[in-house]
Parts: sequence; C-alpha cells; structure tokens
Amino acid sequence: MSGSPESKAYKVGVHWLKVLFQIHLHLGGAYGLWLVFTQANFVTTLLCSVFVFLGMIGLTLGCHRLWAHRTYEAGVVMRTVLAALYTLTCQGSVYDWAITHRVHHQNHGTPLDPFNYKKGTFYCHVLSHCMENDPDIDRKKRHGDTKDLEEDNVVWAQHLVHLVGGAHLGFPSAR
Repeated sequence: MSGSPESKAYKVGVHWLKVLFQIHLHLGGAYGLWLVFTQANFVTTLLCSVFVFLGMIGLTLGCHRLWAHRTYEAGVVMRTVLAALYTLTCQGSVYDWAITHRVHHQNHGTPLDPFNYKKGTFYCHVLSHCMENDPDIDRKKRHGDTKDLEEDNVVWAQHLVHLVGGAHLGFPSAR
C-alpha cells in the first residue's frame, strides 16, 4: 500500500498566528493563575471559575456531543446557549471544531488523524493546534458529511462572530 494516503509524508509547516495565539493563551493563563494567588479577590476568582466551567459545558455538551457526534437534538435556544458558552473557550468556531473532531474519529491513530496520539501527548494537545494541516486532512474535512452543520443557523452565526464573540463574552470578568 505504498500509494495510499497513509504512507505519504508531508512537510507540514508551522502556522505562526496559531503559535502566537497559543503563547498568548498560556502566558495569560499563567499570569491569571499568579493573580489568583497574589491579588485577585474572591469574587473575581469565582467568576473566572464559573466562566471556565460554562465553557466546558459548551464544549462538551455542545461541540462534542451535539454537533460533532449528533448524540441528541436541541432546540434553537439551547443550541444558541451552548454555542455562546463554547465561544468562551476561544477554540475557534463550532463548525471547524465539529468537522475536525469528526475527521479525528474517522481516522483515529492514523496519519490522517489531526491529533494523532502516536505523535505523543504534547503533539495531541499543543503542537497539533500550531501546525498547518496535512493536505489529506484538509481534503477529508472538505469532503466529510457536514450537511447538518451547514443547515444549522446557530452554527453559522457563531462561525461568523466567534473571533469577536470570545473577547466580548469575557469582558464581565475584567475590572
């Protein structure tokens, strides 16, 4: 099977904007943690913890179970709330996350897995978010079954506003 897509080796480049975002995210998190122990009052720390928890709800119940795996159906109000909560995580759009996750499950543990665990834990959780995609992975994303996502107005609205939405949803936590 030397001609199969799994055997092709691509020189995948670094996506520098994603690298800068990851650096910003992790330095900001470390600074925030330092503030929790040195200056932040209890209410600020509690509000931050609530935002983290709500973001996890949006990611787990929304992106993962509802949109990526289609485990259940939800009305427009519930989908809107879940999309807004997911936006708190600053992990991109619901549409992109769900498609990438579907490709991950379809190709788990192969070179076409965007988060291939065989490349190590650091790759799965950090480096994979800093790299350009392999052209075969992009092809899988483009040709996958995304009709349900494309027909969901909540998914498309969040896809259009997620960059500014994440920043604005976090404003109540600022002093």
